[in-house]
Amino acid sequence: MKRILIIGISCSGKTTVGMKLSKKLNIPFHDLDDLYWNPGWIETDKEKFKNSVTSLCKEESWIIVGNYNSVQSLVLEECDTVIWLNLSRARVWYQAIVRSMRRILFSERCCNGNIESFQRTFLTKDSILLWVLKDYKRKYIKYSNMRDDGEFSKKEYIELRNTTQINNLLIKE
Repeated sequence: MKRILIIGISCSGKTTVGMKLSKKLNIPFHDLDDLYWNPGWIETDKEKFKNSVTSLCKEESWIIVGNYNSVQSLVLEECDTVIWLNLSRARVWYQAIVRSMRRILFSERCCNGNIESFQRTFLTKDSILLWVLKDYKRKYIKYSNMRDDGEFSKKEYIELRNTTQINNLLIKE
């Protein structure tokens, strides 16, 4: 495991698992959210984003977390390991609420220095909570189909379905 892609629905714990695995394996960690979002929640130009990800993928080793369709095939082609955090809808929803409240209450920075506000989290169409509700089934179907169609067959493939399995991976590796 030298080039690891971690995928899963928003709030499934990709960043947390990626950072812990990075420390454990001494492999550089990269969150695609940090490349995609600029301060003020401004999106990076698509070509610039793709070029940044292409550069990362040329490095000898990395852990990349994220689900951006525009670069997923690129990262998937270059990785040697895919870890899918396939947690239950209830677990992801719980983590989304806890994470959002923590970020709001403590002005915790995310996504390249941005801050989630109460208004953005609860009162807009850009709400991460709304996104999790809308996107869960779509991501589950997408990654299940990719697994079943053999898109991960030439990679080390690890599917983690609960926090016990996640913790076991972090202890084992």
